[in-house]
Amino acid sequence: MEYDLCRRMERSHRCAACHAPLVTIWAGTEHRLVCGKDKRHQGYERIPSLTELWRAGHEVGPAADKLEKKYGGRPMTNQALTTMTEGQMLQRIDKAKFPQELKSEEKRLLAAVAIAYGLDPLMRELTIYQGQPYVSIDGRYRKAQESNLLDGVASRPATEQERTEWSIPLGDYFIRAEVWHKGSSHPFVGWGRVRESETLGGKGFKPVETNPQRMAEKRAEAQALRKAFHIPLPSAEDIGAEETALPFNVNGATGEIIQGEAKVSEPPVPQAQVQTGSAKSKAENPPDNGTPITDRQLKAIYQLGSLLKWPQGELNKQCEGYGAPNPDNLTGAQAEQMIEYLNKQLAAQKGQRA
Repeated sequence: MEYDLCRRMERSHRCAACHAPLVTIWAGTEHRLVCGKDKRHQGYERIPSLTELWRAGHEVGPAADKLEKKYGGRPMTNQALTTMTEGQMLQRIDKAKFPQELKSEEKRLLAAVAIAYGLDPLMRELTIYQGQPYVSIDGRYRKAQESNLLDGVASRPATEQERTEWSIPLGDYFIRAEVWHKGSSHPFVGWGRVRESETLGGKGFKPVETNPQRMAEKRAEAQALRKAFHIPLPSAEDIGAEETALPFNVNGATGEIIQGEAKVSEPPVPQAQVQTGSAKSKAENPPDNGTPITDRQLKAIYQLGSLLKWPQGELNKQCEGYGAPNPDNLTGAQAEQMIEYLNKQLAAQKGQRA
């Protein structure tokens, strides 16, 4: 192994046998990582994060205190996250540092996905970038651990032959990860790559610049974990990489992600005849009984607006055509018409990009 790689892995890994720190030695022909306590020990493993320690019940007091100081709150269980109301999840999102610049519709989308999949935005298990939610490697670790079906994760640098087979140039980082799922005869394999170009030209503070080896490992582990424990969300570690996330559907009733065309899935409203070019005027709207808009409808409207990349002002402008100053003041019938209209706008937008 390369000397620099060994030194970086001293900080991120430990002995698999006794959890002692690793040290780098010269083995005559190459540098190797060995257990600092007993060189006869074989293998190494990644050092778990504070979040993982907390989830596993280790060092509960110190880990919880550090996490609360770092993130402004304590981790929650999957059951607690999935039973939260939208309002409760939005309050938790507002405690985090990263969402402060998010639009209200983006926060609603983040809340819907967090509740649907039991992910914790406060612990940075879920984030949003350019209107789409991304799950972090810590989120995938926890979901796999909580399933009680995870049987191990291992990673290593790709061999020279593997790099040749995948046509990986010398300056790129390339990692192979294996995730073992109980009951499977073979591991789920993922490959993680950081191109040399990603590590250059920045300001030197991004993780892909400061520790590209670890970022490549995260990408490999995320790919393998996604295969073994399917969460149909793109990985936060891939943001900025050449690989881009595929569009997806968002179920407006449940917040769940469905891969395919990017839109919010809503029940059909055959009685609503919505114009494609603009929202219908108030006079053209059929009468309704004034039933207030539901949380499901409001969530769907904001999610569609986010996917269309419309600012709040544009959503409000469209609502004026239905006789309401903003989505919150629409009636239930008006909301269904608005949802169908936004879906058509999204389909038209997608057709233009194609």
